[in-house]
Amino acid sequence: MGKKGQSKRADRVNEWAVSVRLNDGQVLFWCGDEGERRGQEWGRENQAFRFATETEAEQYAAACALNSAAWEYRAVRLHQPK
Repeated sequence: MGKKGQSKRADRVNEWAVSVRLNDGQVLFWCGDEGERRGQEWGRENQAFRFATETEAEQYAAACALNSAAWEYRAVRLHQPK
């Protein structure tokens, strides 16, 4: 445990990803070239490309183009293992 009053939860690393909400309600995560399935740019959360900071993820999301299939791109904090 860290300093007095801090929990192990506070010691966890924050990891950020970019998600897309599709017009059918499905949410996918940017996998990029480093995704587990080469050639598949969007996939599940556990395959997501990890950004070191929220700002980096927000900048990437802002550069993504909205269209009839992709309604929203967001920077999201990835779930941490328990």
